Amino acid sequence: MLKNGLQLTVRQAVEDDAEAMIPVIQQFAYESKNKTWEPGEFSYTPEQEREFIRRANTTDRNTFVLGIIDDEIVSVANVSTSTRTRLQYVGEIGISVLKKYWHIGVGTAVMHFIIDWAGEVGLRKLNLSVRSDHKAGIALYEKVGFVREGLRTRTMCIDGEFVDTIDMGLQLD
Repeated sequence: MLKNGLQLTVRQAVEDDAEAMIPVIQQFAYESKNKTWEPGEFSYTPEQEREFIRRANTTDRNTFVLGIIDDEIVSVANVSTSTRTRLQYVGEIGISVLKKYWHIGVGTAVMHFIIDWAGEVGLRKLNLSVRSDHKAGIALYEKVGFVREGLRTRTMCIDGEFVDTIDMGLQLD
């Protein structure tokens, strides 16, 4: 149950979700400059998105997660890991929430789902990068236990301005 009384379902994506996910992922870029892609840059076809989900679901250390309210996808998140033995215990997170669902607990619920899942599959650490000026994102990640680990300068160029990112991590053991 979210802050506004809506019920959120968080679950792993399946291939049948691909077509419904594409417009939502495209919408994220129009609603926020916190994404690594510009509006119009995400151009997966339904088959490409199905393949992405299929690959994420073929290993127990990668996942694609959806947040759903009233049959509407409102959040998409993924965790990816390396196949290299020395790196396979670390997951890299990406998460997005539709703007009309910001600040009501969607991001927190999805992050808790991912953290629980990561512990169950034996990951030992989760990493993410966030724009250094994205105060709400940083607050969310710190609230669920992530700590700042470093600063990368001039990571992105948005509207002609360079933006730094903060690397954050959560140890799971």
